Amino acid sequence: MNRQPLGRHVAASAGVTLLELVVAMAITLVVGAAAVLLLGPAHDAFRRESEANDTRHRMRVAADVLRTGLRGAGAGVYGAQHPGPLVQWLPPVLPRRMGRWSPDPPTTAFSDRVTTLGIPATALQAPLASAMSSRGGPVEVDNGSGCPVARAACAFTPGTQALVFDRTGAWDPIVVTDVTGNALGHWPPQLSKAYEPAEDAQVVALEMQVLYHDSSRRQLRRYDGNQSDLPVVDEVVELELSYLADPAPPRSPPPPGVEDETCVTSADGSPILPALGPTPAPLVELPLAAFADGPFCGEPANHWDADLLRVRAVRVRLRVQARDPAVRGPDPRLFVNPGHASGSRLLVSDLAWDFQVAPRNLSFGR
Repeated sequence: MNRQPLGRHVAASAGVTLLELVVAMAITLVVGAAAVLLLGPAHDAFRRESEANDTRHRMRVAADVLRTGLRGAGAGVYGAQHPGPLVQWLPPVLPRRMGRWSPDPPTTAFSDRVTTLGIPATALQAPLASAMSSRGGPVEVDNGSGCPVARAACAFTPGTQALVFDRTGAWDPIVVTDVTGNALGHWPPQLSKAYEPAEDAQVVALEMQVLYHDSSRRQLRRYDGNQSDLPVVDEVVELELSYLADPAPPRSPPPPGVEDETCVTSADGSPILPALGPTPAPLVELPLAAFADGPFCGEPANHWDADLLRVRAVRVRLRVQARDPAVRGPDPRLFVNPGHASGSRLLVSDLAWDFQVAPRNLSFGR
């Protein structure tokens, strides 16, 4: 019988040597360490790009909301005796918060908020049928031509936001609280005056927007002047609005064709306010103080600075930051709210954007 030598059998079943095992482990560790080193930058790049894309998206949304809100300012009446943009009656852009909750005083102006007034194209519109009995009396509308057929009070219903105004420069935003026949109950319970048809008083459905910066929450927010006050974009760290004005003095209210002395025109139609320089000329920036120093138009309970009628464009400065402080650097010169980014490859800079909006309805008569 053939037998395999014992020495050859032992050699065939022998394992790796200690040296080979050490070399294999060393190679594994080197390859693993290299993989970890490569994964670190890849993870940082993914994290940075995710935050950067989110920041850019929030900047685009915030800018679009501001542009859209400002462009619609001043859309006016079309079924009244003097149709046209609101600027021939009152200022459609105001540098303060208006509305039912937390309104600013009428003679104040701020750079981080703006209220815009406009009338939708299909809005309800009706002149007054009779004079109000008092400032707190109901507003009776003329349910005639231009109103929906077989609908009382020109189809105004409780909850409708509306604007009551006349040719003297007086105006009041209201919310319809109840309807009796053609008479509208309203909030606030006391208006700035008792309106009457003799002064071309009318009621129109209103679209009000208050766009403002909530610095404590770092949000751009939108308020509808009544119940809805909601955040639009988070991580907004700066909103600064400035106002560009026509250097020529305003000539309305009253609207063209109405001879009446007002806060901006004499009885013969000549302007009362001075020119801000040679005219015609490019728009000039007005300081906020110019909107709080008079002369004032409207009624004492809701008066407004006549220089607001000069506004033709709004300049916006907007700044947005990354949400994660781990991608914001520590330098306060570059970051409004410094973070603790561990290296330059993680940094996502604050985004700043300056742009200008010129609502076409503000250029009426220019």
